[in-house]
Amino acid sequence: MCVGLEAGVPHPIFAGLGPPNTAGFINEGTYPATNAKPTPTGFVLPQACAFVATPVIGTDQTEWSIDCGAANNNNARGILGPALAQQGWTLCASGLATAQWRKDGVMLGVVESSLAPGEYMRVHQFARLISPCI
Repeated sequence: MCVGLEAGVPHPIFAGLGPPNTAGFINEGTYPATNAKPTPTGFVLPQACAFVATPVIGTDQTEWSIDCGAANNNNARGILGPALAQQGWTLCASGLATAQWRKDGVMLGVVESSLAPGEYMRVHQFARLISPCI
């Protein structure tokens, strides 16, 4: 694995992990991709999954669209849950098609795909911890 760093003050900012000899960026229009900028803090996608769009960065959250294959896109909790647990995330809440995970002051939400054309599972990184993860 290689560690990506971005310029930051007073220290460099962690930009994610990636396999050796992989560019630290994604050329526009080159999808799917195994890494994205920014990446979800503290979470590496399972090998069977890929980012399929540029992250949507908002004031309250950042959202990534992820493709884990047609047979798996409506099972985000089943596909991403074991990877999150293995990487030290704690399950906070789980609903019908969503789940929230917490690790080191970061909260991720996992949302399953509706399977509509062009729809993929999504991961949200919230700007702050919210109930029931406090």
